[in-house]
Amino acid sequence: MLGCQHDQKGPASVTKNPSALLGEVLGRPSVEFATIPGSGTCPFMRSFFESWPPGRKAGVHCVKPKTGCVCSLHRSPYGPRNDTLQPATLVCVCPKRFLENSIIDDIMRECWPGETEGAVRVVCEPRLGDAGNVDLVVVRLDKTGESVRDFLSVELQAVDITGSYQNVLSDVRADQQTSEVHYGFNTKNVYKRFVPQLIQKGFIHQAWGKRLVAVVQDFILGDIAKRSGGTVPEVAKKAANLVFLPYSFSAVAGSYRMVPQTPVYTSHNLLANLLYQTRMPAREEFESLLLKKIKTGS
Repeated sequence: MLGCQHDQKGPASVTKNPSALLGEVLGRPSVEFATIPGSGTCPFMRSFFESWPPGRKAGVHCVKPKTGCVCSLHRSPYGPRNDTLQPATLVCVCPKRFLENSIIDDIMRECWPGETEGAVRVVCEPRLGDAGNVDLVVVRLDKTGESVRDFLSVELQAVDITGSYQNVLSDVRADQQTSEVHYGFNTKNVYKRFVPQLIQKGFIHQAWGKRLVAVVQDFILGDIAKRSGGTVPEVAKKAANLVFLPYSFSAVAGSYRMVPQTPVYTSHNLLANLLYQTRMPAREEFESLLLKKIKTGS
């Protein structure tokens, strides 16, 4: 797996073609663009909904006039020095980037718990009671199409950004080199927000005898493992009610693709146990901090 920590502490000095920093825009390598569009058709949503028509009309248009329609950003060393593709440093910043043509096939192959016969449909963003929405639910209907035979839910998790890449967009539009990078990737925030969601929604799915799939980039799974004591505990595939399905970027035919990696079969209970395991500070260290604050009035 790639390194786990990508938080940016202050601006980093670079001398780069700013397009190289941005990774992908509207599904294409950003170096193909003379400027960065603030709107356009998302190719991943378009192809996904062509294959899996939603029950209601779903928009496929990306409108981001301020941030640009950016799918991924490069982390250090901040993209290629020339027009060659550099997948190893790409970080997915939009969850819809995971909606490549093969994602449902990948989920069915690696995560589906039972029989695969019957009509398969995909439902987008149904509400799971007080736990909020889930991104996708893969549903297997009976022969009549009037009854649900089985289903599993899918959560898509991109990476939170710290700081801003607005200066990079400005440099692209002004056709000038970028001298500083002000953005980073807040993996800690992903852990604090995403893992409790998986535990809560995993509890519901276990009660129903169903399975929840967490689609993440590979280094996010590595970061969750690191923050959980080094590894995510695994169970037998049949016993899992929570599956991490990691993806990594690859360069294919002049473009980037997300390729599935080895899934991790676990349970929300095991994940909950890890969440409450934290490094215990020394009591003396804590008392010293208390005295310091008392004396300084801070």
